[in-house]
Amino acid sequence: MLAQPTRNAPRPTSPFRPRAAGLAALAAITLSLYFGVVHAFSFHPPSSPSAKGINLAILAMDVLLAVHVAWGIGALVRGRLPRAEESPRSGLSRRSAQREGGRSPARWAFYLLATISLAGVVALHADYLVTRHRGTDSGLAGSLVTIKILVLAAQLSALLFLGLGRSRARSLREVAGLFAPGWRGVVLLSVVLAPLVNYLAHNLELFSLAGLVEYLALFLLPPLAALALLTFFERTYDAGPAAAPFVASLAFLYYSMPLVCAVLEKPVEALFAQQAALALVLSAGLALAYRASPGIASKTIGIAVACSITASLLQATLVPPGNATPPAPAAVSAGSESEHEPMPAGLSPAKSTPDVYLLIYDGYAAPKSLREYGCNDGWEAGYLGSRGFRIYENAYSLFLSTRRSMGSLMNLGGAPSSAGIGGDNRSIRFFREHGYEVNLVLNSYILQGSNRMAADFVFPPWAPRSSLGLLYRSIAGGEFKSEIVFQDFEWEEWLATKRRVLSGRSGRPRMLYAHSRFPNHSQNSGACLPDETERYLARLEVARKEIEGDIAAIDASGREAIVIVAGDHGPYLTGDCHNMTNTQPDDLTATHLRDRYGTLLAIRWPHSNTRTDRIEVIQEVFLAVAASLLDDDRVWDHRVPAVTAGDGGIPHGAVRDGIVMVGKDKGRPLM
Repeated sequence: MLAQPTRNAPRPTSPFRPRAAGLAALAAITLSLYFGVVHAFSFHPPSSPSAKGINLAILAMDVLLAVHVAWGIGALVRGRLPRAEESPRSGLSRRSAQREGGRSPARWAFYLLATISLAGVVALHADYLVTRHRGTDSGLAGSLVTIKILVLAAQLSALLFLGLGRSRARSLREVAGLFAPGWRGVVLLSVVLAPLVNYLAHNLELFSLAGLVEYLALFLLPPLAALALLTFFERTYDAGPAAAPFVASLAFLYYSMPLVCAVLEKPVEALFAQQAALALVLSAGLALAYRASPGIASKTIGIAVACSITASLLQATLVPPGNATPPAPAAVSAGSESEHEPMPAGLSPAKSTPDVYLLIYDGYAAPKSLREYGCNDGWEAGYLGSRGFRIYENAYSLFLSTRRSMGSLMNLGGAPSSAGIGGDNRSIRFFREHGYEVNLVLNSYILQGSNRMAADFVFPPWAPRSSLGLLYRSIAGGEFKSEIVFQDFEWEEWLATKRRVLSGRSGRPRMLYAHSRFPNHSQNSGACLPDETERYLARLEVARKEIEGDIAAIDASGREAIVIVAGDHGPYLTGDCHNMTNTQPDDLTATHLRDRYGTLLAIRWPHSNTRTDRIEVIQEVFLAVAASLLDDDRVWDHRVPAVTAGDGGIPHGAVRDGIVMVGKDKGRPLM
């Protein structure tokens, strides 16, 4: 239990004498802190509405600081603040004055720190204005976003030190008491456990005991710290019991935003106005209830939280986790490891061992889909065709998600292996048995579930708990957003590592699977952004430049290689820009399915042969590679039926052997 404030501790003097004025000041500080945190961790671009939110927060804090400075100057003029020459000279009288709390050295130290903080606020404002005037993105203190966050931090510290300077507390115990919330406030703060336990219950496979402790500490300590800070301001401004309901309601809203985005099926960028409205309504409503009856409000919250936690744990026990692999259709599950060996007996050693480069560009659409998006430049046929690549125009993926699609590919077309993409799956086992060095340049999300790495080289370095960072960033950012899976490394370092593997001139034959973040797909919110396609096409240009650089690195090495340039699935730019959850199967079209399953596949073979003509889906790529290396057609006996796995509103078997089996275009070719 947190310590209670000393009962007889004197309260600080305040420039906000009426309680209503103090409450307004406390509300302004609370909302400013909230919008600052939202802006610091959000996915919003600098020009988004959240930028206006932090601008208003900074303005409100500037007004508060101006009131404090004006009040302090007025008090000094009236002689209510002690001057240095007034300090008593005798030790006895000095101790007496310090006991009164009016002339202690600590008080002047706090005022000095407040002055330094105020100077920092002014300097940061100047840095921001000069940076904006120059039209650049970064000033002396960092980027424009960083400068705003630093301004808000300096404003808070100035208010804190001013409050401590005015405090008449006579001991450290009394000072600490000004920050200590009552037990009812702590109970009220337990409301944040409701969303946190919900996320925990549906991601239990990510957590060890140490991870659980880390997770709870990471997300519970900041609200507790905020409660302590705002409790101090509550007492500084004599605002009445408001800090606890303010912090509880806003922390609950902050941690619940991923759920709000999922329910409203909109990206967090499009919900800032709703978030601001909810912040005002929730904080005001809970504050009114708490001030009317703190005991009843705390007990009601405690009971509601207990019920929510129980429901989350029961649901997680009875229903598979949200990121668990859904059951595959019978045709796909027939490729389970228990039924097939990776390769028929008697087919080793390989007849040839060229390097094998699997270069995946996330969400790279099929050429036909690109034409439907309005991209008719034919870059794939022009550039890749001129460099010896064969483009498989009719190829598609059996899966809609990265981990399932690539898990099946790495398992030689069978169901995704329980060993994971980086574990002892069929492809890695095959290449290592034939003398290859296996390199994986991926990210922690793709490697999730790989309890033991079987590859020779993995970048970024991976550990079983790596993917916890994805959950942390999702909660802090306010949405379980697709692009955060590529945020566990510096992009330039990742690209340099891939190129280093590709351009190496010596060593044993090597296999590389590299998974690029570009062009990526929609934001998976269940609603398309107004410029969703335009954003994708802009990222597509980045992916094309990356492909050109990758092929140049391969050519510079002078080594013989099989080069596979492909996407893992489509970009989801039609319908709901996700998995068509609210669409009936009869309403699906070939365009909807092609937009999700259709993907680029282009391969440059050192030597052409008929074995490479049999690829229908990208999951068969390594079967074709194995047939080529082993010079044996019997490898193809291990292919599985080309039947797509469903997700959301798209049923299993929506496409079979390249033919649409559901919806308005039933019976027509997918591609």
